[in-house]
Amino acid sequence: MVCKGGRSCSICSAGTVYIMNPSNRTAHTARTANRRMNIKGCVITAGSWRWQAAAAGSPTMRCGENLPSPPVSADGLPTPISFLKKVRRSRTTRHMRAGRTPRRRTSSCCPTIWISFPISGRTMRRLNRTSRQILHHRRHRPTPKRRQMPKYRRRPTQTQHSHRRMMRMKWNKSIAALLLSAALLAGTAAPSFAEPETAPQTPAAAQQTAEPAAQNDTAAGQTDGTQKTGTAKSEPEKGNSNPTSPQKQSDVVTEMPTIDINAKASILVNAETGEIVHANNEHEQLYPASCTKIMTALLALEKCGLDDVVTMQEEDFKDVKAGASSAGLKIGEQITVENLLYCLLLPSGNEAANALARTAGGSVDEFVQMMNDRAKELGCTNTHFVNPNGLHNDNHYTSAYDLYLIAREAMKNSTFATVVNTAQKKLPATNMNAERIIYSTNHLILSSFSSVYYDNCYGIKTGHTTPAGYCLVSFAKSSGYTYYSVVLGAKAGAEYAGSFTETKRMFEWAFQKFRMQTATEAGAAVTECPVRLGRGTDHVTLVTANDVPVLVPSGVDMDQLTVDISTEESYDAPIAKGEKLGTVTYSFDGMKCATADLVSLTEVKRSPVLYALDLVEQFFHLTPVRIVLGIVCAAFVLYLILSFIAGRNRRRRKRQRRRQKNNRH
Repeated sequence: MVCKGGRSCSICSAGTVYIMNPSNRTAHTARTANRRMNIKGCVITAGSWRWQAAAAGSPTMRCGENLPSPPVSADGLPTPISFLKKVRRSRTTRHMRAGRTPRRRTSSCCPTIWISFPISGRTMRRLNRTSRQILHHRRHRPTPKRRQMPKYRRRPTQTQHSHRRMMRMKWNKSIAALLLSAALLAGTAAPSFAEPETAPQTPAAAQQTAEPAAQNDTAAGQTDGTQKTGTAKSEPEKGNSNPTSPQKQSDVVTEMPTIDINAKASILVNAETGEIVHANNEHEQLYPASCTKIMTALLALEKCGLDDVVTMQEEDFKDVKAGASSAGLKIGEQITVENLLYCLLLPSGNEAANALARTAGGSVDEFVQMMNDRAKELGCTNTHFVNPNGLHNDNHYTSAYDLYLIAREAMKNSTFATVVNTAQKKLPATNMNAERIIYSTNHLILSSFSSVYYDNCYGIKTGHTTPAGYCLVSFAKSSGYTYYSVVLGAKAGAEYAGSFTETKRMFEWAFQKFRMQTATEAGAAVTECPVRLGRGTDHVTLVTANDVPVLVPSGVDMDQLTVDISTEESYDAPIAKGEKLGTVTYSFDGMKCATADLVSLTEVKRSPVLYALDLVEQFFHLTPVRIVLGIVCAAFVLYLILSFIAGRNRRRRKRQRRRQKNNRH
């Protein structure tokens, strides 16, 4: 074979062809050698490469030199002298100068060919021709480009490591800032869309708030159980196998009893609960007639002493005309305030009303103004007085409900209650009149022989004028039940005025149809309300301070009542024990039965930490602060977007420059 230098290589005299591969140190047969020569083939390359013997004591072979003859083993096979390694000259020199071990590259495709038998000239020429072809192909073939590994498999440099780390930190900061901005915007806008939470209720309150719903058995063979109207119950208890009789179910009351009163307006109110049992045109403005004198007596008791002596004057008889009610007083007569009250409320003396008005108010006009002011204090919205005696005037009016308010306030005075409950009174002698007896105009208490006499009645005042009709404000109590009644504009009857007959009928109806029961006991939990800023608790239990009596129709169970709890959505700590926080109203069939105050069961202290956070929250809920925060967040989000776009463009330009640089090289 011929090397690049043109010299003939030495040939051994053995009879087999072998090829030695320095990488695997394996001897192959002639068939393998021929295949390798024909396919790849490799003898010696030139240029900047040199051949160096790896075995100790082996000579160094350079391009153009003769290959040494291989030694022969005992079995006649050639033994390789050394394993050749291809080393780049420039890199080897550089590493040697630096004092380091040179890094060498082993070529696994550069075998050494040994010919171990005599061959003919034809075979030799064939081998030389093949060798020359192989050398020519190796010399003129294009230099393959260095294979580049994929980006995901390349080992990044230190600069790339630093750049990637900085980019990760930058992205983490951007994401954190974006999340913070979103949280601020959500916190700013959340209170505007928040829905109030419903305060939890105790089981007792939840049971009481259930609306009445009658349950009827529709399926044949269904198990009968005791059911009350307005309560939705499941199956009866296992131990209760006795069905409720139809007669007992029919006794259950589901509607409020009613009564028709023959009068322009009427009202019946329970004194203990304030429940209006009956009402008809109770707010209509009507003429009260002598029922006005209830307000006159109330102010006289508040402004004058009972033993004060009043001298009757001529102006006191100014409005007293023929046919008007009178107590028989005379001009110049001296009488005490107490006796004037009897003359005012029993025979309904008009001159007594004028005398008390002049004494208590200084003048009648000033006293009338006092009457109107006192009526407003009591909550009378349909009342206007012109005189203290009730004589007809188109601007002198009131309503049945307002008269009830005035009478209720007057009955709190024991003297007034005693006077109006008196059927007859013996007046002592005065300087103008001898001792005499005056009688009440209220036939409900006047005589037990009367058909309209009512033993449970205790006053109060009658009134009558042609425009006003027959009027009566009365008070009755029996078996622990107390009622106020007002009848205005009743008609005359065959024997007695309609005001007496209708009032008596109304009292009898109320005492028969209604019974008092306890809706809630004192201290019983009614509901729970959420508490803000509380220390160790987030709710407070509301109870009633006292027992809550309700007047309901006979046969009505407490489960049939409708409970209306009026409280705030939440309360801020601190809350004192027993502090009023709301009200509870019990009603039946749309009519209020009783109203009670709800107080705190325990004390709730305020948490300093929650209080400080609440102040901060209130600050951020201010409209100017929200506007500023919105602008800042919008600007920050815009900055993040622009930074992202600029960074992406910057990285794109860097990649383009790097790609152009690689293409140039």
